[in-house]
Amino acid sequence: MEKGENKSFADAVRGQERWAWKGPVITVKQQSLPWMEGSVVGRFNADMDFEQLGEEFVRGGMSMVRVRAMGDNLALLTSRGGEKMEEIINLNREWFDSVFINMQSWSASFTVSHRVVWVRCLGLLITLWNRECFARVVGDLATMIDIDDATLMWENLEFARLKVRIENNRFIRVARKYRINDQNISVFIEEEHPVVLEGQCKDSHRNYDSSDSITSTETYVEESAFSVKSNEEGESEGL
Repeated sequence: MEKGENKSFADAVRGQERWAWKGPVITVKQQSLPWMEGSVVGRFNADMDFEQLGEEFVRGGMSMVRVRAMGDNLALLTSRGGEKMEEIINLNREWFDSVFINMQSWSASFTVSHRVVWVRCLGLLITLWNRECFARVVGDLATMIDIDDATLMWENLEFARLKVRIENNRFIRVARKYRINDQNISVFIEEEHPVVLEGQCKDSHRNYDSSDSITSTETYVEESAFSVKSNEEGESEGL
C-alpha cells in the first residue's frame, strides 16, 4: 500500500487475491434468463440414469415439466407453462419425493462438481468379481454406483464394467498392484470414452476409445477375505 493511500481491509484482501492468481483471467458477459431463474435442481437416485429419469416423468404424467441433464445425478427442472416449479412440486409432492433425493432452487452460482462414468476393470480374478471387491478396488478413485449386466452375469470375462461417480477434474486411467487374500494382483482401471457413430443410439452399450496417457502406482491392500456373492443376490446367476 502506497504512503498516504487509504484502503479498507476488504479492498486490501481482494487486491492480494488478484495478485496471488497466476492462471488465466477472463471477463465475459453473464446472463440469467427468466426460465433459469424459475428452475429447480433435482438430485435423483445415483443408480438411476437420465434416460430412466425421463421415463419416470412420462409415467408420472409430468409433461408440464421440462427436464435437462446437468451431469452427475442432477437434473434441471423447468416449467413449460406459466406455473412456478415450486407450485408444481407442492401439488405433486409425493411423486417428486419418490423420484428425487432433494431439490433446490437454481441459482447463478450453482455448479456441478461430479460426473458419472463407466470404467473397465481388467486383471481382477473372476473369483473376486463381487460388489464388495469392486467397491474396494475403485474406492479411493471413485464411488461405485452400479455394475453392468454383462459383468453381473459373467457374459464378458475380458473386463468388469462398473459405473462410478468421480470429481469433474479427475480422469481415471491407472494401473495398480493390490494384495488381495495373500495374492499379488495387477489391476488396470480405465474410464470409457463414448464414441457415438452416425445412426447409433446413445445407450449404455456404446463404442469407446481411450486416451494415450497412463499413470502407474503400486498400492498394497491387505484384506483378510473378500465376500463372495451373497445369498440375497443369488448363488449362480448374479453378484
